[in-house]
Amino acid sequence: MIMDYKDLKNKTVVITGAQRGIGEAIARKFMEQGSSLVLVCRSHTPAIDDILKQASSEQVAVIESDIRDLSTISNWLENFENKGNKVDVFVNNAGVFYTKELIEATDDDWNDVMGTNLKATFFLAQLFARHMKKSGGGNIIQASSFAARIPSAFSGLYAARSEEHTSEL
Repeated sequence: MIMDYKDLKNKTVVITGAQRGIGEAIARKFMEQGSSLVLVCRSHTPAIDDILKQASSEQVAVIESDIRDLSTISNWLENFENKGNKVDVFVNNAGVFYTKELIEATDDDWNDVMGTNLKATFFLAQLFARHMKKSGGGNIIQASSFAARIPSAFSGLYAARSEEHTSEL
């Protein structure tokens, strides 16, 4: 059964990590609802080609970029805004995962995982929140993994986290 969400028709949805897995599935579901998609991915994959074949030419755009390259996405967003457009939904889905023992992890591995899974997701959410605030609102969806709560062999680097804290402002 496919749910029909009429309020998603003609909405612009930006999805990171859309070239495979969960990101690809999210893109397909929004496309089924009639949303316009902006797919952010490191590389052009067969899944992206398939989505492009199924969509109308105006329905899907692709930004081929690593999400750590905030300037590329920021420049795209600025150009998009300057044409009078707005992003209605931002899905922060991209992430990297290494399967190796912690004692084998390198400084580069750490920087790649933390730069992608923490730093870039934070600053992209900030970028799109600023855009949505000045353009009348929107929704940000932060995809994450349960790996930090459920131990798994060889996922220590990916699952690194601190304890949850709550604080009042």
